[in-house]
Amino acid sequence: MHTMTHDFIVIGAGSAGCVITRRLLDAGARVLLLEAGGPDLDPRIKIPAAFSQLFRTPYDWELYTQPQRHLLGRTLYWPRGKTLGGSGAINAMIVIRGHLEDYQSWGTDWSWDQVLPYFQRIEHHFLKNEHHGQDGPMEVQERNFTHPITQAFLRAAVQMGHPVCRDFNTGKPYGFGLYHVNHRKGERHSPFHAYLKGHKGYTLKTRAQVLRILLHNKAARGVVYRHQGKVLNAFASQGVILTAGAIHSPHLLMHSGIGDPAVLRHAGIDLEHALPGVGQNLQDHPAVPLIYQSRTDDTLETALQPQHILNYTLKKQGPLSSNVAEAGGFIRSKSDLSAPDLQFHMAPVYYRDHGLTAPPMPAFSLGPTLLTPRSTGRLWVQDANPLKAPLIDPHYLHDPEDLYTLIRGLEMAHDLIHQPALKPYRGKELLPGHKDLQFHVQSNLQTLYHPAGTCQMGEHPQAVVDSRLRVHGLKKLYVADASVMPALPRGNTQFPTMMIAERAAEWILQDQTQATT
Repeated sequence: MHTMTHDFIVIGAGSAGCVITRRLLDAGARVLLLEAGGPDLDPRIKIPAAFSQLFRTPYDWELYTQPQRHLLGRTLYWPRGKTLGGSGAINAMIVIRGHLEDYQSWGTDWSWDQVLPYFQRIEHHFLKNEHHGQDGPMEVQERNFTHPITQAFLRAAVQMGHPVCRDFNTGKPYGFGLYHVNHRKGERHSPFHAYLKGHKGYTLKTRAQVLRILLHNKAARGVVYRHQGKVLNAFASQGVILTAGAIHSPHLLMHSGIGDPAVLRHAGIDLEHALPGVGQNLQDHPAVPLIYQSRTDDTLETALQPQHILNYTLKKQGPLSSNVAEAGGFIRSKSDLSAPDLQFHMAPVYYRDHGLTAPPMPAFSLGPTLLTPRSTGRLWVQDANPLKAPLIDPHYLHDPEDLYTLIRGLEMAHDLIHQPALKPYRGKELLPGHKDLQFHVQSNLQTLYHPAGTCQMGEHPQAVVDSRLRVHGLKKLYVADASVMPALPRGNTQFPTMMIAERAAEWILQDQTQATT
């Protein structure tokens, strides 16, 4: 086996891995960044409206859940990014921080006032105010294009009595408005392009899948990884940082002998360190579509017409610069709630089954999303082969309150669509097309791509990392991605994941300084 030594090894070049690598580089560290996927060379990665065309391609891990008991036995497809930028290279680019209550529930080190500077550190934001940063590497903009149906949707929300929200990222998102996006001049500004593109001084290996973390005397010393047909070793003098995401971070811990002893024994993996919470506490935001025929043919389905392609090619404008989910809102399904439990995503196109179902006719879609699911699941390994995908059971709708909240969300979406502002565009109801909303939820619920919680932080028996993201009981091993979230934030998870990574990098460097003094 070939070997190499660095200060740090970062596993996974997704949203968190790119942030941490850059911040370690800024501090002068020698970093090896290992990414299981290939380079982000497909031009569709940069085109905002094309994100769903990257699903079930080599840029996608293409994961599947176990059959879901409360979803009529359905197996759900979970796309996850497998390239530089990770899922931040194939998502819808919506910039949401979450609600301040979310972070209060994470622990004493994670209040809104404590996390806000790290959100601001990420941003080069078009809004110049005290809520946002202007010196960060990632561009946050208004889109170059918003569809007329989306504008009518926002007028309909006002007609229904909802407030206008011009900025969902002040700590208390409420009402309806346009989503801000991480775009740069009409193109996706991915975490890799924002933080690492053009930077030197670190070692990047793509198509390098880590097989296990090497431990010695309860400390992480390096990794074993597969690259160009060879199995290689790499060593880190200061630490190994796991940023492979809520699915692959616990998966790799288990294959390294770190996890629930019973799970590892059943899989034939030797136990190195017992942590029963690895792979537990799996959470996700489920969404259900409501789709209506459009009375105009001019939906986002026309984005590939020659004039739109030419406009985007020359000016980076027009419907191809849309992120599809152009607007939405945050509301409470019950008046006694202190914060929203539903989010809506409006798409001026037929969007079903992750955009993989061909539109039968011009249409628009509105999807209520459950922000505070009570149901939690788990993932685990089936055997000792690290190249096999983990078994994933999100346990959707195990708690019936999740079903009831989504039904209330569908009823609210139906009422919104029937406001006068959308009458010029509203044709017949295509989905569900019947009154049995429970059956509709069970037969059409899908992931909104926000798995989290599987290496949760805390100081309890199920916690995997402490509040500074160090793996309990092990030295020089960190996890810093969506897997450490004790509970989902209310909203899209890319920016909260990057905030975690910004904080983790600072703490890791502090640990390094303390170890050398």
